[in-house]
Amino acid sequence: MQGSTSQNIEALLFHKAEAVKIRDLASSLAITKEEVEEALNELEKKLEGRGVTLMRNDAAVMLSTTPQTAVLIEKLIKDELD
Repeated sequence: MQGSTSQNIEALLFHKAEAVKIRDLASSLAITKEEVEEALNELEKKLEGRGVTLMRNDAAVMLSTTPQTAVLIEKLIKDELD
């Protein structure tokens, strides 16, 4: 497998575009849930100050846009509907 664990998780989350269970990430990457948590912490730090962030709960995680980009996204959606 190429790339770091955090890069691989980022790619999987981007591809899925929905919440993914941490146990499923661990299974897909053949690593422990603890290793997934460590990689998620690393990814979260890398995403600071960017337009996307990690949304997490105890069992799942997903990529999401940041609250700061909400106005921009709303404008894009409105423009697409016009």
